[in-house]
Amino acid sequence: MLDEQLRRVDRQILGDVYTSEEGFVTLEELCDRFGSRFPGSPEEREAADFLLGKMIQYGLSDVHLEPVEYLAWERGTAELECLSPQAKTMECIALPHTGTCDLTGEFMSIGAGTPSEFAAYADRIKDRIVMCSARSPAYVRRELHRREKIGRAISLGAKAVIFMRDTGGFLEETGSTVTGRECPIPAISVSKEIGEELRRLQKHGPVVLRLRLDNRFMREVGHNVVGDIPGNTLRDEIILAGAHYDGHDISVGAMDNGSGTVMILEAARALAQSGAGLPRTLRFVCFFAEEIGLIGATGYVRLHPELHNKIRFMLNVDGVRGNQNGIALQGWPELIPFFSRIAADMKQPMTVDVAMARGSDVFPFVLSGIPSGGLSDMGEVRTERGFGHTRADTLDKVSNRTIQHNAAHIARLMLRLAVLDQIPAQRKSAEEIQALFAEANLLEAIRMSGRGVFEDTESL
Repeated sequence: MLDEQLRRVDRQILGDVYTSEEGFVTLEELCDRFGSRFPGSPEEREAADFLLGKMIQYGLSDVHLEPVEYLAWERGTAELECLSPQAKTMECIALPHTGTCDLTGEFMSIGAGTPSEFAAYADRIKDRIVMCSARSPAYVRRELHRREKIGRAISLGAKAVIFMRDTGGFLEETGSTVTGRECPIPAISVSKEIGEELRRLQKHGPVVLRLRLDNRFMREVGHNVVGDIPGNTLRDEIILAGAHYDGHDISVGAMDNGSGTVMILEAARALAQSGAGLPRTLRFVCFFAEEIGLIGATGYVRLHPELHNKIRFMLNVDGVRGNQNGIALQGWPELIPFFSRIAADMKQPMTVDVAMARGSDVFPFVLSGIPSGGLSDMGEVRTERGFGHTRADTLDKVSNRTIQHNAAHIARLMLRLAVLDQIPAQRKSAEEIQALFAEANLLEAIRMSGRGVFEDTESL
């Protein structure tokens, strides 16, 4: 597939990445200097400048910041008090874009919050404080995103919603609720231990809770960080690799997604310093504010309608937990044999299949019909998040070898995507994208997640 000259570049990339600690050192600096890089924080703005400097240092072209205005959120205080059948206070945290409140209500638990469970208890949810776990049961055969569960609670008239982590360790699990506005009802998170205690209290009679929250909203401007390796003969055709650099304010976000950010930077460094002249342009984008609603990626797609027909493939790198040798295509099954041939050429096992996602930066690109996929461990069945979105998402969870392996994999993929004559995938229409999600049985889930996406697809 590659000629001998490009095979030398391929070997050079492998030698460069696997004998370097640059990626892990960059991750340490990103986490230790800039903390969570939470949207709207001074550290987020400083991290953008840091990443800009890295792209310049690595020899990328047209390196720049792209501003996007949005509604930011700042965490305040959160107090959860059980009034009966036993008086006691319980630890909790607010979920992003939850406002200020002081309310009292009767508690009820509805298990994992599957669509069937919500339907079963639909006539009892109104005006109650509803709790569901973070778990996506394997038997449902798809991810049950937090936003979908919150959306179902809102639609049935819940007074507030409690999101319970499904793994022990006294860790609350945070995550987005809505995008661009205040969540219509208060939303908090509790640890598995607190959630199970609330469930046990129900044995002794109605559980009445008081919830007091005080959070702040403000208009802010965030920045995507963009850099290119320009193509020569096909420079108007773009292969884009993206990763979000923000984390949640309760941790440094080393796995989600400091690791993904430094992986695409390492791939960019190795490719830029190889000196290979490539036909297509390789673009690397570090997105901001993914964690509060895919704001950076959505802004990028909205601001660049002229690129929608030029981006031949978008590769998303998010929340890497180990060696990610698979690609989760967002539709476009015609790309399965194409990437399988690439895997054979790389002599690298790589599972490729269609596995639709809604909670990561690939989603706005998919809605615009751009051929897309995410780096993924396609052999893993996930029913919970691990340490992501908790205060335990720390540097000790990531190794230099993990950074090296995935960065080399990304660089080698992008090398081939840049030089192959034909990429057998075309941009899809809004109707075709809607059909994709219908086939995956995700239309109702997307609607419940609070995204009026298909009414607004053409404007992305």
